[in-house]
Amino acid sequence: IIARDGLSALTMRALASEAGIPLGATTYYFPSKSALITEAFQLHAARETDRVIAAMRKLSPERSAHQLADELARFLISGLTDHRRQLIA
Repeated sequence: IIARDGLSALTMRALASEAGIPLGATTYYFPSKSALITEAFQLHAARETDRVIAAMRKLSPERSAHQLADELARFLISGLTDHRRQLIA
């Protein structure tokens, strides 16, 4: 919702509608919009941390500086394209 329509469009009612769940379910888990955004940000940060760690594990010390630069460029491009909606939100 945030990536598509902006933060102001995020309401508990809009979230429930988008998720296809009863409105009461959203307020049961998230007492406020602020709590929802905080949890979503923490989840996003954890996923991005995992993505960075996975990318780092793929690197080998035998690669040249040029090869490492290529890997970094691919990683950044992926983060800006494949994960665009998360980045916007």
